[in-house]
Formats: sequence, C-alpha cells, structure tokens
Amino acid sequence: MPDFKKLFETNYIGTMRLKNRICFGEVAPQAKPMGGAVTQVSEDFYVARARGGCALVMVGGTTVDPSGLGSKTMCLLDDDKYIPALAKLAAAVHAASPGVKVGVQISHLGRQMYPDAIDAPPGMKPVAPSAIQFEFGVTPHELTVAEIEHLVEQFVEGARRVQDAGFDCVEVHGAHGYLISSLMSRYTNRRTDRYGGSIENNARFACEVIEGIKKRCGKDFPVLIKINGDDYIDDEGHITPDYAAAMTPFFERAGVDEIHISGGQHESPFPAGVSPYYIPKAPFADQAALVKKQVKIPVGAMNRIDGPELAEELLEAGKIDLAWMLRALVCDPELPNKTAAGRLDEIRPCIACNVCLDLLSQGFVHEYRCAVNSEAWREGVAHVEPSLRTKKVLVVGGGPAGMEAARLGALIGHDVTLWEKDGKLGGQLNLAAVPPGKGEITRLVRYYSAELANLGVNVELGKEATPALVKELQPDVIIIASGSHTSLPPIPGIDGPNVADARDILAGKRTAGEKVVVVGGGEAGMETAELLASQGKKVTLVEMLPTIGDQMVRGVFSYVSEQLVKLGVEVLTSARVEEITGDSLRVVDHDGLKRTLEVDTVVIATGAKPNSQVQDELQGLAREVYLAGDCLTPGDIRAAIHQGNMIGRMLY
Repeated sequence: MPDFKKLFETNYIGTMRLKNRICFGEVAPQAKPMGGAVTQVSEDFYVARARGGCALVMVGGTTVDPSGLGSKTMCLLDDDKYIPALAKLAAAVHAASPGVKVGVQISHLGRQMYPDAIDAPPGMKPVAPSAIQFEFGVTPHELTVAEIEHLVEQFVEGARRVQDAGFDCVEVHGAHGYLISSLMSRYTNRRTDRYGGSIENNARFACEVIEGIKKRCGKDFPVLIKINGDDYIDDEGHITPDYAAAMTPFFERAGVDEIHISGGQHESPFPAGVSPYYIPKAPFADQAALVKKQVKIPVGAMNRIDGPELAEELLEAGKIDLAWMLRALVCDPELPNKTAAGRLDEIRPCIACNVCLDLLSQGFVHEYRCAVNSEAWREGVAHVEPSLRTKKVLVVGGGPAGMEAARLGALIGHDVTLWEKDGKLGGQLNLAAVPPGKGEITRLVRYYSAELANLGVNVELGKEATPALVKELQPDVIIIASGSHTSLPPIPGIDGPNVADARDILAGKRTAGEKVVVVGGGEAGMETAELLASQGKKVTLVEMLPTIGDQMVRGVFSYVSEQLVKLGVEVLTSARVEEITGDSLRVVDHDGLKRTLEVDTVVIATGAKPNSQVQDELQGLAREVYLAGDCLTPGDIRAAIHQGNMIGRMLY
C-alpha cells in the first residue's frame, strides 16, 4: 500500500494553506427556485465533504449574471442579498473540519444555454463573443465591448461577494465552452477587436477578471481558474493542449494563484468533463503536466482521479500538484479520512456509470443523485442513529440491494445475517462487470465484501433460504433481495438447445457459436452483443421497439452504439422474432416483411421478471418482511442500492 506522503503534504495556493492535496470540486449548489440563494440540501452536502477530510471544498456553478443562468435553481451572485445565505454555508463548512478551506466557483454559461428548455428562465438570451450557433441551442447574441466590460465587472463583484461571505478563495470557471472558455477558443471567438484574434486577446477577458478580483479583494485573496486542456471539437480553431499551455502564462502574470485542467464542452463528441467508464482514468493529467512546464504556480487536474492510489501516483510523477476529485468524493466523502487511517477497503468506489450526469441533464437541471451512494444530497435527512432495540435480521440475496440493506442494518446496530445461494457476493454486479470496459464494477463488490466483514455481518455463501432453514434461524426481520430472472417471450422454439440466456453468457455458463442473434436491444442486449462481437462472432441484434437502448445513460448508449457499428453488429429495430429453429430465426418487421437469419446461438436479453418464488415461500416467517431490488421491481444499480438503503433504515 502506498504511504501517501505526497497526498497528505501541506501545501499552498497563494497564501492559503492546504492541509493535504485533495480538493473537492465542483458541483453546482441547488438554490431555491428563482430565488438564487443556496439551499439547506446543498449546505448539508458540502459539510459532509468537509468532514470527510479534504483540504479544499469548492462550491460549484454559481453565476455572476442572470444572462448566465443554467436553470431556475442555479445560485446567483449578482446582488448583495445573496451574501447571508452564502455566509451561512461558508461558516458551516469551516465548522465541519479543522483547517478546511472553502471557495466558490463563479461562472457564466454563455452560448451553451437552452432558452427553451425546462426550467430555463423566461426571455433568457444566450450571449457569446461571436454569433456562432450552439449545436444544441440557438444563435447567441454577440457581445459588444461595453457588454464584455460589464460582465468583467459582474465577475469581479461576484468574487467580492464571495469574499464578503467569508470564503477563503474564488474559482473562475474558464472551461467547458462556457463564456470565458468560449472567449479563449478560436472555435467560438471570431472577434477582431482586443478580445479576439490572438492568443493574448483570447486570454484577455479571463485576465481582466483575475486582475479585477485581485484589485478589489486584495492580492492575498486566492484566485483559481479551471480551463480546458482540450476542447475536443473537430475544428481547427479549438483549444488544444499546446494552445492551452501557451495561454497559462498570461493568467499567471494577471495574478492567478492556481490552474486546474478539465476539458470538452457540450458540443464535444468526447464526454470529457464527466467521463464514463470507457474513458481512461485521469485523462487531463498529461495536459496538466504541459501546463506545469509553463508556470510556477500550483497546477491540478480533474476527472476520473477516482482513488487515493491514482492521486498519489500522479503527484509522485510530478504531473499535478493538486488532485481535484469530484465523483470520488460524491461516492464517499470520507475518502480522505479513510485513506489517512489506512482503511482503503472501506472506500465506496465510483464506478463511472454517469448516472449522476444523466439525471442532472434530464430537463434542464433535474436532480442530483449517485448510483452507489444513496445518501448523497440527502445528508441532512439520512443520519444513521442506533436502533432502539437489536433485531435479528436475515437478508436473502447478496446482490446490490441485499448488500446495502445488510450494511445499513448492521450500521444501525442489528444482528444481521446474509444468505447468498451462489458462491460469491455481488449478484448481477458480477454480470454487469463482464462487458468490455466495465470491470470497475467489481470494485463495488469488493467494497461491500469488506464493509460487511468490518460491520460483523454474518455472510453465508452457497446457502439457499429454504423455509426450514429460516424457521431454524427465527429472524425478527426478513429482507428478501432475491433478484430477478430473464423474462422469456412466448416465441416458438425458445426452449431449444441453441437458445441461451444472456445472463448465462455473461456468467460464462454458456458459450455462443459463431453466428449469434441477440434478442432484446436494451442495455443488457446491447452490451452482450458488444461482448460477443468483440470476440469475433457475427452478431445481429433484434429489438421490437423502434430504437435500442431504452433508458440507458445517454453517454454510455452513444458509446456502445458506436462500438456495435465498429464491430459490425447488424441492428434490426421494429422487428419481432416469430420463430426459432435449430439453425435459424425468423423475424417480422413493422411492415410485415419476414426474414430468416442463419444462427448458431440465440441469446435472450428481453428484460427481467421479479423472482417471486422466494417471497411466496418465506412470507409470514418473521414479524417484518420486506422486498428490495429486482425482486420488487427490476431496475438498475442505483435503484437496487437506493431501495436497499431505504429498507435498511426502516429497521429502527
């Protein structure tokens, strides 16, 4: 195990002393609708991250001007009336942990606004350096010089309010194609005045903001900036790593105290800002290393620095000075404290599923949630208090719902036993980890295995919950988390020897021939098709609906769809399987046209059905009986863990 000497070194951003090199940043706080002031939900969220032991908590995504709003629930900084709520937040975070520092990210979303989206303020008009239409929006208003100067003042005044509220520093959001980033990039900035046309002019707006903040707030008030190391846009004018590095000395001369690197924007095909599992870890570390050669101030990097080992490795290599962790600390705010105490196996891992981003993107700003941490953004109401009396709890099923219910039950103080009929914990998590690139899901199984052991849960593998055994145990509570099984459609020939369940394919219990038809175009079907095609098999995917990937995380759907194309998978939509024979499969399309496909193996991935047999057998064998996970309603990892968490909390 690394000694984490670099990670826990004290260091400085300007005159601000940091107790370690772990920074949390940045999630936009939730404000009262159209009120602009931060809510108690956000305060509780940030306080939990401070208690977890990170050095710096950055409150993300406030806007300095109504023209830069992202939604009705985005925090505003354009008026002194918002200072009291911010001051309450700053005081709460400071009180949560000795020596913790807290700042606010100030931003303006610029051209990447959706004026017609759900929750968008009425009459909002996007603004930008040039009138270049946003791919997913409208053509913005091209700012005049006077309007640019006004926005510089808005940023400066926003920073002054941050300082007046008692925060330790301010971060200028100069990334992701938002206003400042769009001025930096030649892709979106076609101006020929002093705010465009050269690298110095493209950097001018950010430099004027930095200089203005330093003049108004004092040279000892640290100013940080987040910038794109790469726009990831297919246009010769986009920001590249070399261009970004060449721009940073201008920011240093303007007085900025720290630079951290992110990348991409909403038009980027590469999901850079919040990357899913198929993007390599720490994708901006090398770009940060380029910047470090240009400046003497601290340089950090963001995105998929998902654990202390990786952070320490990057620090030791000299690529970064600060590890900016977002999702890792959403998943487990106690990551720094657990690392310092040597409790690495207790860190709840981020699996880069991107459920968080997908939920946030529904509508305009929908809600924040984490797939593996049900308590994120519920910290104020999700306290764990000791039970009034100890109960004997039996959890049937060692999948995500069962493991989470067992964890909560033991944490509350109950005597918990978990029976899993298979030889290992994890349930469908073990299958979800099999498709290409998804092996990180096994980290979640390791976490739960360690947690249950640490909490004293009696885990018995290879043990099926029969009524006789349950009566012998005499539990006060039974939590049934027995999962689901594949729902088989009524297709003639579906019981033939050449038909396999997708779950058996993923588990390695069945092998497929060279010519495969996967029936079912949901997430399981798409990923099974990807796996088989990557093994060199000729694969056809058949789906009854007009489209595949229903309810998948959008970024993941796009990637897997592209992989299916690259791997030569034929996709048939609006197609119904009429019959399966020994060596063929007949489908009918929406026009009634029939087609026969030669096949060695038919793989069924047509959704899930609750495993209700266990419920029927065990009902009435305890005073309290609960259902959680797929045996209640088949869903995804987030739903299973959330239900397990809720059931566990009901055991008081």
